[in-house]
Amino acid sequence: GSMSITSSGDYHSIFDFAGASGRIEDLSLGDGSFYGIPLVNSTDSTISLERVALEATREYSQGVLADGGAVEIADSTIRVSGYGPKAVNTFGNTAITITDSDIRAVGESARAIDGAGSITVSGSTIEAGGNYGSYGIVFNGTVIVENSTIVAVTGNALDGHALAADRGILLRAGSEALVDHVTIIGPDVPVDPNFDETSSAGIEVEAGATLVLQDSLVVGDGDFVSVKGSFDDAGGNVLSSRDGVTIADVFATGQLADNGGSTRTIALLDDPSNPAIGAAIPADGVDADQRGLARDDDPDAGAFEAGASEPASSTLPSLVEGLPIDAGDINGVARGQFVIGDAGDAVLTFMDEFAAFQSVLGVYLVGDDGEITDPRIVFERIEQSEASDLASAGARPGGGPLSTGDDVPLGLLYDAGELQPGTEFGLFLVADGADLNDPSLFAEGTLEFRNGDGSPATLDSTIPELVHTAADGSETIVLGDIMHMTDGDSADGLANALNPGGGTQVVSGILDGETVIGIEDKATGSTDADYNDVILAIDTSLGLDTLVTQSDLAII
Repeated sequence: GSMSITSSGDYHSIFDFAGASGRIEDLSLGDGSFYGIPLVNSTDSTISLERVALEATREYSQGVLADGGAVEIADSTIRVSGYGPKAVNTFGNTAITITDSDIRAVGESARAIDGAGSITVSGSTIEAGGNYGSYGIVFNGTVIVENSTIVAVTGNALDGHALAADRGILLRAGSEALVDHVTIIGPDVPVDPNFDETSSAGIEVEAGATLVLQDSLVVGDGDFVSVKGSFDDAGGNVLSSRDGVTIADVFATGQLADNGGSTRTIALLDDPSNPAIGAAIPADGVDADQRGLARDDDPDAGAFEAGASEPASSTLPSLVEGLPIDAGDINGVARGQFVIGDAGDAVLTFMDEFAAFQSVLGVYLVGDDGEITDPRIVFERIEQSEASDLASAGARPGGGPLSTGDDVPLGLLYDAGELQPGTEFGLFLVADGADLNDPSLFAEGTLEFRNGDGSPATLDSTIPELVHTAADGSETIVLGDIMHMTDGDSADGLANALNPGGGTQVVSGILDGETVIGIEDKATGSTDADYNDVILAIDTSLGLDTLVTQSDLAII
């Protein structure tokens, strides 16, 4: 799990880098000082923040301040508030990259990102709000924003008017920007001319700046692309001021929400009358939306693909016995891959294993509120029948009950009425469960996941126990670390509170239209991280004509 650190004193950052390299991972940082200071301060340094949560609430609060060097922010949240807050603030020739993160500034004259140098934003949400002028990104330099959502809305309104103008993106003179498949939303009311004579704008391009805009949705009151410099409309865009489109025309609610994926997004109105539906250029090659869900053949403008439910295809990482995969390839499995399709069944296929453990694979159903119900056993003992020269005799001795291609339809484990289209299921692995437990625990009786207080477990539980109840009512706790493939909180990066060690125990990829997963059978902190201890294929469509064979897998 992550650790929390809170600053104290008046002018002290928690991390202060100067001419250095550093990495901050799995931390929560808070501002306890009297006067707002940057929680992370960097001067001419190369730093990265991964799975980090920053929150600052003081006057002039800042999350990250960088002068020169490079900053990478991934799978993180930065929330700042107060007077004049800036979530990310850069000077000099700083290079900043923001990926799959949620950046928010709330307060008078709030600026989510204010900087100079170069910036690349992808798969992220940038939000600025308050009571007097909100700016999502203010930048002088090179700007690339892709598959992201930007919200800049002043909260207070007087007699149907905003008190100040907002900007989703403000490009300073000399800047060059590419904005691709981005949703930008501003206020839906005009600015009160008694307070501010300018209008709000989704993007303002100052004289001497250049903007290339494609496949994007820019909506709100005002001149929503305000151009004094150069503007290249590369196609696929829906712009409120040009196209006469309102917020109500294109969005379901117009509010940021958890619509799946690791960051908040604004859902499109899924209606043929919506001009953003199918407006993007299909050949532009952005295959997934901000949530990681696949775009269809006629993609939508902006960061959100209406009607999308399947994750975009990704390549299964190369799984080599004893060789840790890169941390960036540990991607878990999207819950949408564990949903029964129209055929009313799913098939789990054993592909391979390289493990000294004799583990047990199980499945359970997931209720509407995340309840873990009806655990059943898929494979009572996972051991490949054939030895392999790709692993030691201890990891792959052969002689087991399974061969590549052995499969189990869920319809053999559950009644047909329990497997309706749309039913969610989850997988779990009892590490070394076949050796640690009496075989009868998996052959008869019933199983139930429980919390420490005896209550039924949910996807939000922390390391629930698996309890076996025999026909005579006697209960036995199943031994062995239990690894869950489903994560109840997709916004927490690689953490999974269901698992011992709190980490993600699975990687996934699409091969021949099939979801293939690789499971790590040892908990985070004591693992070799090769993720090939058990390899399975999952088919929820029952459309697989030819099973993926061992030679098709990315395993060497």
